[in-house]
Amino acid sequence: MEIGDVIGGTPYHVLRFDKLQINDAGEWHAQVLWDRATNEFCLVRNGALAHEFRELLGDGPGAGARWNWTHGLSMNEAGQVFYSMGFTNNPTGLLDDEGLYYEFDSLFALESDAVLDPAVPAGSRWHDWDEVQFNDTGTVLADADYEDGTTGVDHRVLVKLGVDPQGLPTGSEEIILREGDLLNGSTILRMPGTSRQSDMNDSGDVIATVRVSDGGPQKSVIWMNGVELARDGEPSSVGGGLDWSNLENAMMAVNSRGDYVFTTKLNSTSIRDALIVNGHPLVQYGDALPDIAPYVLRYLHGKEVDIADTGDVLWYGSFNDPNGNQDEALFLNDRVLVREGITMIGGVAIEEIETDEFSYFLSDSGRWVVFEATLADGREGIYRIDLDPDPTLLPLDPGVAGQVNTATVLNAGPGSRVLVGASSRRGNALIQCHGSLLESGLSAPVAKVAAAVADGAGKVVHSRVVAPSLVGTRWYLQALDMDRCRLSNVVPVQF
Repeated sequence: MEIGDVIGGTPYHVLRFDKLQINDAGEWHAQVLWDRATNEFCLVRNGALAHEFRELLGDGPGAGARWNWTHGLSMNEAGQVFYSMGFTNNPTGLLDDEGLYYEFDSLFALESDAVLDPAVPAGSRWHDWDEVQFNDTGTVLADADYEDGTTGVDHRVLVKLGVDPQGLPTGSEEIILREGDLLNGSTILRMPGTSRQSDMNDSGDVIATVRVSDGGPQKSVIWMNGVELARDGEPSSVGGGLDWSNLENAMMAVNSRGDYVFTTKLNSTSIRDALIVNGHPLVQYGDALPDIAPYVLRYLHGKEVDIADTGDVLWYGSFNDPNGNQDEALFLNDRVLVREGITMIGGVAIEEIETDEFSYFLSDSGRWVVFEATLADGREGIYRIDLDPDPTLLPLDPGVAGQVNTATVLNAGPGSRVLVGASSRRGNALIQCHGSLLESGLSAPVAKVAAAVADGAGKVVHSRVVAPSLVGTRWYLQALDMDRCRLSNVVPVQF
């Protein structure tokens, strides 16, 4: 969709895109400035109007309340959307003019609601809701503010809120980070600045960057589930132990397997930037990557980054091409995905890729990329890429004999029949699929261990008990999309 396009279901046009999300089904959602009136916004889903500025909230804080602005929005892989929003036209002049909404029509929480976390003093009230992140297992991570019922002091926090299947609060609230608390002996002074400086996965793992009180070179920390991953001024995993630097500006993400990624600067003039995956550099300043040869990587710090459940990483970087019109790109792992001045859309080169918050995303499945860009002919818009990968078989969970184990396949065809085969050895056994022979990565004989139908996003989750007699054995697994006759990667498992 481009600026100037008509918004589906209306006679009005797009003037600007502000927030952008995509899920495994390739569905996208955005907040849009449109030309219905001056400075008016609407919410657009897959090109059609979802909700309009000042729309009446049927389940609002009182009769007549209307949507006025959106602090944050988050769409999960089921396509459900969670908002933090402000209201206008509140009845009787109420001060509770911000709240959390599930799917826009169900009020979830309101300013002035009581804080339910039992660790917080009685009488504490929520004062502010900002960014939100909504996972597939019924949890929202919110950047929020509450007033302490004992001291009257406001505290900025990251809080987990439980959501039931109907989008209603379960009553579960857990504050996991709070300004003023101690973090390994240091006082937390400042919480994440943007939604891309914290993230939560389906298991409830949370990663975030916070500013702490040490001052000097140790002023910021990257934290995950109570563990410090990095701290300004301490040795890194880059360049033989160069010190971390400027972590307060780091962008980060975590996938549903607990793999994390963050951008960072180093206290060095030779290796200034790096992209860290699970503690180790994926790429760093000075790297010679295949698609930018003969040039080398330069800056990537402070730009959004995303990681799929497949382990694929989407990031933005610059390199030392002397042509300043083609020296920046959107990368997937170590390969260029979209390059300014080179990549074409409809026969026109991309002039600039937007790098503001909510400007590009990778779906959790690793199949879909959505990004915002300006073309050389002046057109601006959001563009979607279908990477159309082969099916991806994730590692068996937990991979222990005598227990229920779960095999997950991503990127099958929606509605496809998917088989999972197993062999005690790698090999190249031939497999029949609709009259064709496919060369697998397994050695004959291959045993069928699972069969299921992919959902609308191409995902299969199959669980079964693995016999205790398999303790101490090693197996190799591979999935087959029967409808598309495409094989996945081979996954080893040691029981």
